[in-house]
Amino acid sequence: MDIKQIRRDNALRIIKEQRINRSEFAHRIGKTPQVVSVYLRDNPTRSIGHKVAREIEKAFGLAEGWLDKPAGGGDKITKPAPGNIAALVRYAGQCARRYSDAQADWLKARRDSLRGIEDDFSDSLEKQGLQVTDIAGTFDYTVSNSRHQTRTINLFLPFPGFDGWQPPLSDSSWPDYLVVPLLTDLRLDYAIIPAAMLRDALGDSKAPLMVDYSNLTIGHGDKTISLDDCINRFDLL
Repeated sequence: MDIKQIRRDNALRIIKEQRINRSEFAHRIGKTPQVVSVYLRDNPTRSIGHKVAREIEKAFGLAEGWLDKPAGGGDKITKPAPGNIAALVRYAGQCARRYSDAQADWLKARRDSLRGIEDDFSDSLEKQGLQVTDIAGTFDYTVSNSRHQTRTINLFLPFPGFDGWQPPLSDSSWPDYLVVPLLTDLRLDYAIIPAAMLRDALGDSKAPLMVDYSNLTIGHGDKTISLDDCINRFDLL
């Protein structure tokens, strides 16, 4: 896509996002509606040049060069000067739209990731000869082994903003095992941690337990335990 088409598309994008018509756009950039109509028609006989592009950016409080970048590459926004109230209001609106879009993308990515982890973990249990007899709520499993013993499991995947596992307030509500996925670029492992180990190491504290992927530990403060001996220990179940 050439620079002429990029500038035209971005000018149309401004009109759409600012919810203004072409006449208002023309007024804002100091051009006549007729000139703007020529700039924005499907096959323009006159294109938006360098000087006009900079004028458009200035009129709408955009960073210099914004109009020259394709959608996606031209999304960077720059905070305007404190005295430019109209530009600050537009900037706030742009930030709000980006926040909403980013939040929606994050929630979808988190949902898809958790679904993938859950499916992989269920497959891993089956491959180890463990039968899932119940799924109570989100990521709470009851499994049965070849000795017909049942175990309760909580599968926990830390995410930014959701990176601490909260121990149950009641001892009777603890799962038998806490399982934490360990992700690398090449494989997916599981730390299978007996709840008794967590209780012994952490005492009576009910503080959230944080996973440190760099050091492969779980705990809080200076009370941590290593996950090295827990990796893929399906034989514990």
